Order: sequence, then C-alpha cells, then structure tokens
Amino acid sequence: MRLAVLGALLLVGCADGGGDTVDVPSDASTDTSADAPVKAACDPAADPCPQDQHCSPILRQCIAGCRSDAGCPMGKCDVPNHECVGCLGNGDCRAEEVCSGGKCVPGCTPERACPDGLTCCTGACIDPTNSLDHCGGCGTKCTVANGSAACAAGKCAIASCKTPWDNCDGNVANGCETDTTASRENCGGCGKACNPKNATGSCALGACKVSSCSAGFGDCNGNAADGCEANLASDPANCGSCGGKPAETCNLRDDNCNGLCDDVDGCRRGIHRSSKATDQFYTDSATEAACCGYSVHSLNYFYLYASSAPDTIAFYRCYSSSEGRHFYTTSGTCEVWGAGAVESVIGFIGTKETCGSVPLYRLWSGSGGHLFTTDPAERASRIASGWKDEGTAGFVWKAPRG
Repeated sequence: MRLAVLGALLLVGCADGGGDTVDVPSDASTDTSADAPVKAACDPAADPCPQDQHCSPILRQCIAGCRSDAGCPMGKCDVPNHECVGCLGNGDCRAEEVCSGGKCVPGCTPERACPDGLTCCTGACIDPTNSLDHCGGCGTKCTVANGSAACAAGKCAIASCKTPWDNCDGNVANGCETDTTASRENCGGCGKACNPKNATGSCALGACKVSSCSAGFGDCNGNAADGCEANLASDPANCGSCGGKPAETCNLRDDNCNGLCDDVDGCRRGIHRSSKATDQFYTDSATEAACCGYSVHSLNYFYLYASSAPDTIAFYRCYSSSEGRHFYTTSGTCEVWGAGAVESVIGFIGTKETCGSVPLYRLWSGSGGHLFTTDPAERASRIASGWKDEGTAGFVWKAPRG
C-alpha cells in the first residue's frame, strides 16, 4: 500500500512540471506497513488545509504552520514564515508599545505618540516628572556630586548624600558639596559651626578642635566646647600660661593674676606730709616729719615705689637754704635751683596712671612755696584762693600694696 502511495505522488510531481525532484521523507521509504496513515494531497493554490496548517508546495501535504490570522488563537500570522507572532506592525500594539521582532515592547516613535502625561524620548515613553534621564524634558539627566539624584515634579533633586558629604547650601547644582568631616562652618553636620570662644577652630573627622587661641587666652582644660576658656591675665590657676602660678614682684604688674598689683610688702614706701610757715614738707621718715618745728598733716599721705620699677621715675627732694623751703620734682637738677639743691630721692613716682595710682597735683603760691596734694577738693580750694595750678608732678598710690 505504501509503495502505491509513493507511486501516486511521483506521478503528481511529473504532471506538475515534469523533471523536478521530490524530497520524500525518510520514513516514507521505510514504513511499508499496511496500517501507516496516508496524508491527503493538497493544492497550494487552493490550500484546503486547516487554519493552523498550510499546504507545503514541496510535499503537497498539509503541515503545521499558520496561513492566516485565523490560525493563531492569539496574535498575528507571519504568513511568509507560517509563524504565529505577537504583532506584525506598530498598529498591532498598545499606544505605549511598538512592534519589534514580532513582539510588542514598550516604545514610541514620532508618528506614534505616547499617552497623555508621557513624553517620547529616545524611543521610549517616559514620565518627565520623575525620570532621572529625562527630568522635565528629553535629555535632561539628573546627577548629584557625592550623592544620589532624584527627579521630583520635573526638577532634579538630591535623594541622598554619601557619608560624610552633605548639601549644606541647599543648591542642587553643586550636589552634596560639603565634607562635614573638615568644614569649619559645618563640622559634623550642616550648620554646626566650629567657632570656639577666644580661639580659631578647625574641624577634624567631624569634631571641632581648637587650632589656636586668641592673644591672652589659653585652652587649659583641653575642651573645645568652651574654647580658650582661661584668661591668662586674670586666672590665678593659669596665670601667664596654662598652669602658671608666678610669684608677685615689684613691677607695677599683677604677676599672679589675683587682680592686685604688687600685693607684697616692700614694694612701696609711705610718704608723710607736714608743714611749717612757708615750707610744705614731704618725707619717708615719720620722725623727720615731726621734727624741727614741722607739724604733721598726715602720715603715709601717699606711697612711692621704694626702688625703680617700670613706668616710674626718681622723685627728688630739693632744698634752697636761701629761701628756706623744700621743693619736689622729677628733675635731677631741681629745675631752676640746680643740682646742688638735691637732698635725696624720696622714692619713685609713676609716669602714668596704673595699678590704682592717683595724680599728685602740684601748686605754687609764690612766697608760700609749692604744695603737693592728692585731694581734688583741696586743689580746687587752693586755686580759688590764688594758688597757681602747675599740673601734676606724677602719679602716686594711696596704699602700700595691691
């Protein structure tokens, strides 16, 4: 029976064109059983095969493969290849898709617009309100220095910053611009300025440090939070330097930072005031003040330094035997009286107001000689009564120490 069928096929082939060789399936020559099924012959021009088959022009038999869309339960029939595919053209796809390789894939073309709210960029429908590569419009790519970008409402934004960077100036264009481990203005975080008191600060690994102290101050506790907290001019525990506790000396300075100048014995000597007739007498000897007809006005009326110290000058006691009175001056030649009139240096008077000193006023009455007073009221009274104001002889102290 199989041989009869093969013979019939060969005859059909000869009738079609006469000389073409027909490829016969290999099993056709070997299966000679009487029960082998026989495929019906078909005419490719009429193609009477089922919808999911087509008539082979070679075998003249119906074989698998669509010949129209009806043979594809889903999709379209690629008739030349007899293959069911998802699409044959863009029209077979949804609005936001295009046909590529027989499949509908996301995409768009200038002729094939995207749905409302989407924009066609580089062949794809994108949402310009949140696309990192097309934020607000095609080609506008969002990038952030030292961080991650975001697109919000069509504008580039900063999603996050990489530690230790941060966006401290609020400017998206320069990204996460601040290294919070090294920025003095943003040390350890945005807005955390490193400005320690009485100091210049620096930021190291996000911690505020004291780089240097202002003149006269020290960071004696090592705590940057309170800066250079020690006033080296007034802190007894840190006097002149951290931990410094110098001894007080006679130098018109507060050496030990206790708020007092030269608060030790021996720096200053008391000057007593007495007078007789036309002679105003000042001496460091209480015995002398009460001697020889002088009446004591005040013991320790003021104080002078016992020896030379900064900002002091020798205060000379002068005497004129012809006039029978004393005169006091910083002139080593006793001014008009000459050097021979010098009796002694009674101490050292201040050249400027310092360490609590007060002015020593100098007045002259002619025949009454010179008067030296620390009392502004007495000075005013004497001037009112005719005494001549000669300014100040210098500056003196009202206490022996401090």
